Order: sequence, then structure tokens, then C-alpha cells
Amino acid sequence: MKNDNTLLGLGLLLTGTALLLTSRKKGGSKGLPLGDSDKNMTGPFNPNAGDPVSIPTAKKYANKYKSKYKGNTSSNYCSIQAIEDIKAATNCYGIRVYRILNDDNTHGIVVVGVDEQGRDITTTKSNNAEDVLAVESYEKCPHNCNGAILAK
Repeated sequence: MKNDNTLLGLGLLLTGTALLLTSRKKGGSKGLPLGDSDKNMTGPFNPNAGDPVSIPTAKKYANKYKSKYKGNTSSNYCSIQAIEDIKAATNCYGIRVYRILNDDNTHGIVVVGVDEQGRDITTTKSNNAEDVLAVESYEKCPHNCNGAILAK
């Protein structure tokens, strides 16, 4: 049960983060959703960010985003094993998801561990070059999302 809750929590965290990060269209006061452009939404780093949300509410928000930003990526996927590899190597407090554009101009995400002060972790706790510090993923909706249920 705990693993199911952890998986669901991480899945919702990644989905929510991806939803917030994947807009490329202009909207809001400067064309961006609230939070993306609102300079008044600054404050100290919250290491405990991430609140539970019901599936019906998550679906509502995901579909609202998808309908407002038609054609944009609505979610990205990263395996739980990749996140566990980052956690094992870095002893991170949380994760950060970056939007990326690789050398082939393909959009994706990079997931990196974050410490309790909000700093990206760039060295492993064991200094082993084989340890995983960050992972990239190019799995995304609407291109590859047959199993996605939040944004249909």
C-alpha cells in the first residue's frame, strides 16, 4: 500500500509539474499562466511543496490546461526506477523537472534531485561516476499517452 501511495504521489507530482512547465503558448497577463509570469508569487523555497489532490480535481485541472493550451504537451513520463536511482545516488529531498530542448531540437524533460535548501544536486554522495544524477525523458502526451487518464 505504501509503495502504491508513493507511486501515485510521484506520478501526480510529475504530472502536475509537467502540466505547469509545458506551456509554450502566450496567455495570462503576459501570455503565461498565473505562476509562470507573476513576479509577486516569489518567496522562500518550500522543501515540503506538493499537496495531495483528488483524482477528480487533478482531471479537472489537467483538462482545463489541455483545453486552454491546445497542441501543447500535456504531460511527460519518467519511470519510478529513474527517480529511485537519483534518490539513491544523491539522498535528495525532492526532485525538480526541467523542460529541455536537445541537440536534435526534441522537447523533453530532465529530472534532477534537489536538496532541502532547494539547490539542484550535482554530485553524488559516493562520488561514483556511475551513479545517476539526472535523467532525461521524451515520453509525452499527446504523442504517446494511451494510458493517460487525467487529460483526455
